[in-house]
Amino acid sequence: MKYITMRRVEYIKATLFSSLLLITAFGILCYAFSQNRSNIILGTELNANGTVEYMCLGNGCDDMRSFSWHD
Repeated sequence: MKYITMRRVEYIKATLFSSLLLITAFGILCYAFSQNRSNIILGTELNANGTVEYMCLGNGCDDMRSFSWHD
């Protein structure tokens, strides 16, 4: 009976640790995205005619004047 109880305790500890790890990672991601409320620039592409296309996520991607390299 003691062996089964110890296995159950180990299972509960592993489950709690995994849950805490996932909750912490989710919290860090939520904090990181909440700090960057503007658009997120994924990348740029320079065309042959000299214009630049932006690949972005978020609000205001249509307003090209609002982009800066500090975003």
